[in-house]
Amino acid sequence: MKKRKFHNSYYWIPDPKLLWKAKKKGNLEKGFKVLTSLWKRGITFKNLEASYFFTWYAYGCGNVSVMAKAAGIHRNTAIYGFRHFLGIRKTFKIRPQWKRVMDRKIPFSEKVKLLYDRAGMKPRISKSENRGLVNLWLMGMPGKVVRSHNVLYLLRKGVDLVSIGKHFEISSRGIHRYRAYAARAGSPVQKWLVPLKPTREEWFKTWYKSIGKNDLSGAARSTPPNLS
Repeated sequence: MKKRKFHNSYYWIPDPKLLWKAKKKGNLEKGFKVLTSLWKRGITFKNLEASYFFTWYAYGCGNVSVMAKAAGIHRNTAIYGFRHFLGIRKTFKIRPQWKRVMDRKIPFSEKVKLLYDRAGMKPRISKSENRGLVNLWLMGMPGKVVRSHNVLYLLRKGVDLVSIGKHFEISSRGIHRYRAYAARAGSPVQKWLVPLKPTREEWFKTWYKSIGKNDLSGAARSTPPNLS
């Protein structure tokens, strides 16, 4: 982050170079590997939202309005997010902690981890996992993509829709909406997941099994929603 002088004091401003560095070649693949390791531990995107908010709060220099603009979310979303995780109604209460962290001469990702750890957030994540997550957030990955990556991981593990629904604490119908959007041609989620090469058969494994590999004569009656 950068400092600018104002009269006899200094104030912090966001550093766009952090966004460019996050988009460095190979960081997306590394981020996917971090997510996979987290899914193996039974973690969901809901558990990782605190990491998302703290990353953008640090990037926004402790200013919720700047944070929201940089992250592309509504200011109230950020405020309610911190209220949910920390039980506070005013974000200025965490600003002193942010100032102490920002003055330390350590990489940005480690500053985010300090904020995360000192707030008592769970699950506990390692430095490498934190670095991978911070890069994913700063490169602009939406929560929908992370959630869909989790669904894809479970489908590839052979987990049924009912169990996946319980994992996310929603119905299997809700999971169907997730995978339908992820498989829709041209959707933002599909574009982000291109490196993983998910197939239509993977997203709709139960449908393909129900009509059989060699019997597509009844496809017109069993066709899933048009995703193209």
